[in-house]
Amino acid sequence: MDNPITVALHRCKQKVLLPYLRLLSVIGWRPLLTSQTNACWVGLVNFVYFVLVICLILVGYVIQYAACYRRDRASPAKSSLPYSPVLSPNTTEPSNVTLPPTTYECDHHLISQYIVPDLLHSAAYAYAFYIIRWLESEQLAILMETVFLQSLPTHTGFLSQKKLIRSLRSFIYLGALWVVLSCVGQVLHIIALFDTLNFRWMDPGSQTGKIIVIIFMVIGIIVLDIVYIAVVISYSVQCSLLIFYIRGLREKVKEKITGDLQRAMKEISEAEKYLKILNQNMASAVSLLLFNFVTMVILGVAAFFDTDHITYTPLMYVSTGVSLVLWLCIMALPLVQAARLSAACNALRKLGHEIRVRPFGYQDTSREELDSFLLFTSSLNMRAKIFRIPVRSSYLFAIGGAACFTLLLLFQMNVVSVWL
Repeated sequence: MDNPITVALHRCKQKVLLPYLRLLSVIGWRPLLTSQTNACWVGLVNFVYFVLVICLILVGYVIQYAACYRRDRASPAKSSLPYSPVLSPNTTEPSNVTLPPTTYECDHHLISQYIVPDLLHSAAYAYAFYIIRWLESEQLAILMETVFLQSLPTHTGFLSQKKLIRSLRSFIYLGALWVVLSCVGQVLHIIALFDTLNFRWMDPGSQTGKIIVIIFMVIGIIVLDIVYIAVVISYSVQCSLLIFYIRGLREKVKEKITGDLQRAMKEISEAEKYLKILNQNMASAVSLLLFNFVTMVILGVAAFFDTDHITYTPLMYVSTGVSLVLWLCIMALPLVQAARLSAACNALRKLGHEIRVRPFGYQDTSREELDSFLLFTSSLNMRAKIFRIPVRSSYLFAIGGAACFTLLLLFQMNVVSVWL
């Protein structure tokens, strides 16, 4: 009869790890094709596909700027019309007058709205590529195997292996759903702005050419979104595995399944090592993208307070609201996962006190060993970090409460008003 842990691990690899690895292959972080014989054509196909992904990312950057396209709201690009000289009554046309070129609003915000977000996105893509391809190519598989080998198939509730597998699969499904909804939101943006959408120096000069450029822009945006979601899912999955690992380890120590406390301290040190790797590697990529997520949420909220909304249509309202919700969700997911992981680490830190006060199962353990374990757990500095800053649920509630209070105060003072 097969080992239940081995069966659960195999099922997790089939249901979670393989779809995740396919996602990484889609954006070029892993080879698209593999071959046991190391055929040259396989390497050539992988290289060409990687170059294609890079080109699509760059196309997404360039076309969005050419169209003054903003993903935080569906608002038409504002232009400053050329200077029109005043003619005298006896003059039919001006002489020796040079009209300045038409300028667009995005030209005045080129760095803040396009260059900086695109550089952060590119840096996150390159750093995640380096991490996954070379630094920790098998890190997730190793962590997954470690978690399932230390778990018990008899555990239920939050330590259930089946619940863990469902939780990990839900991240894959939610990521796919986010990309689909984001694509729908961008299509609504484009439909709402189709008549006013102007690609300026990339204008093909015909309706068919305009549609082709729009298609390339949508494809580029989809690739950008897949990069966003791949980084967030990678971080969230590793957080969930570590939460399960730490909770299971805590229960095993309390039930004395790990054996003596010396072995328990070794396993806790192993969990601390995995957390350190997460904070140093994938958390850094998430931190880069969080700048973009926070910016999109703030700009999306600000769009509802924009007083210049005379030309807005109901479809623009809907697409702006959809974008705001999507950016808010993808921003919240890694923060919530980091806060949950920090809470699990905090519970592990209190484990020494619990065992020292009520040493059930450790009656035969010497007082010196119990004090040593208490000192060890009390000195643990295990926290999930983003921007190199520990993330805790209390911090998130405080920031959210302060933002809501500030917004309410601005409403009461009539500083802002909603145009809906």
